[in-house]
Amino acid sequence: MFNKLIKYTVAVVAATIVSAACAKEFNVNSVRPNATVDPLLYKAAELMPHFAALHGVSDLKVNVVDLLDATTANESLLTGKLDVVVGGANGYLPIFAKDPTKVKLLTGWNKFDLWLICVNPNIKTLKDITPDTKINVKVVGDGNHMLLKMYASREFGIDQANKFDNNLVFMNRDQAFQILSSTNGNIDCAIIGSPYQNVLVNSGKAHIVSRADGKLIYGFPNVSYTTSKWIQENPQLAQAWEEAVDAAVKEWENNPRPMIQTYL
Repeated sequence: MFNKLIKYTVAVVAATIVSAACAKEFNVNSVRPNATVDPLLYKAAELMPHFAALHGVSDLKVNVVDLLDATTANESLLTGKLDVVVGGANGYLPIFAKDPTKVKLLTGWNKFDLWLICVNPNIKTLKDITPDTKINVKVVGDGNHMLLKMYASREFGIDQANKFDNNLVFMNRDQAFQILSSTNGNIDCAIIGSPYQNVLVNSGKAHIVSRADGKLIYGFPNVSYTTSKWIQENPQLAQAWEEAVDAAVKEWENNPRPMIQTYL
C-alpha cells in the first residue's frame, strides 16, 4: 500500500548553524484514525531519538500530538507548537501557496488509494448519480473532494470537475462510516479512505464506483513538511527525521505486521 519514500534533501546550511544546539523536543502530529498512516508514523517517531543522537542531539523527547484537521495542524506549525506536520498534500499546498519561502517539504510519506464507494445499489457508475444522490466528503476542498473532482473529470471531461458539488454533504469519517453502515442511512456514496472504505466493501455493505487507475489518477499523496525557520535552526533534527522516516518505510516494506501490532 505504501509507496517508496520520495526523499527531499534538506539544504546544507552554514557550519555555524549546523554546530548550533538543536531543540531537545520534537513535536509531530498524528493523523488518526487513518490507521494506514499512523503505524508508520509512530515507528518513525520511535526511531527519531536514535537518528537525532547520530547527529549530535542526545536525549531527544518526541511528542506525537493528535491533530486531524489540516488547518489546525498548519496553524500549530506556524506558531511553533508543531515542528513537523504529517498530512495530505491538500494541507501543504495552501500554506505553500500563501508564502513559498516559509515552508519546506521534508519527505514523501505514502499514497492512499481513496475510492468513491456507494451503498446505493442503483449507483454502479458515476453516470448513475442523480441530483438527489448524497455524496459525503469531509470538507470542501479537502483531499477527498479533490479526488471526487478528478473522478468526475476523468469520466465527463475536465470542464465537468465540479459536476457533483451540489450532491455534497459534509461530516467526518467516523460519522459517515456509521451512517453508511446503517441499513437506513441517508448517504448514498462517500470518499472516506482506509480503513473504513475497506471494511464497508469487504463486508458487502458498499461497492467501489471509482478508484485511481494509475494512469490519470494516482491516488492522494501524503507528505511531511515544516517551516524554513525550523530547518535553519534545527538542521540535525531535519536530517534525523528524513532518516527515521526512511528507516520506518524500509521496515514497513519488509514486514509491516510488527508495526501494526505495536500501534494497535
